[in-house]
Parts: sequence; structure tokens; C-alpha cells
Amino acid sequence: LMEQNIENTMSVSLLASALGISRRQLERLFFKEMNSSPALVYRRVRLERAKQLLRKADASLIEVALGAGFENASHFAKVFRRVYGQSPTAWRRSDLISQSVDR
Repeated sequence: LMEQNIENTMSVSLLASALGISRRQLERLFFKEMNSSPALVYRRVRLERAKQLLRKADASLIEVALGAGFENASHFAKVFRRVYGQSPTAWRRSDLISQSVDR
């Protein structure tokens, strides 16, 4: 469900409701199986999608942000930098360089 709803991000409560369980049950399941909260797992899924989109050199930052379910490019860049320690633009540059070296 998370991957299917990346562009239109679902709240944890809505996700739980779609699965027919309470929010608390969903949180317990996530902590038991993944040692993480649903919100953090969802963020990780969205950031992985963002990295896929960043690999497309012609995609703008706003296209990447919206395509990965973030409200705007600024919020996306802030979350990306917090998690990966660099801006999305810097990550894209280094990823493109490493891809060209690998070829």
C-alpha cells in the first residue's frame, strides 16, 4: 500500500484503516517486524523513490519531490539532507559520476 500510494501520501491512520486494523495495532506490527514506525518506513520508501527519480537527469527537483509524495521541493530537500547528509542535487551529481565511472 505504501508503494502504491507514494505520490498521494496516506496518513498512518488512513493506512491502518485501509488494512482494517487500528493505528496502534499497525504501529505494534511495524515495531515487531521492522523495528520501526510506519511513518519512518513510509518516509524510507518515499526517499528510495526519490533516489530513483533523481537518477533521471532531466527530472526537476519539484518533479522528484512531488513524485515521491513530498508537499514541496523545500520540505523534500530538508528531509533528504537530514537522512543522507547531502542535498538531493549533490547526491544526484555524485550518483551520476559513480554511474559513469562504473561503466
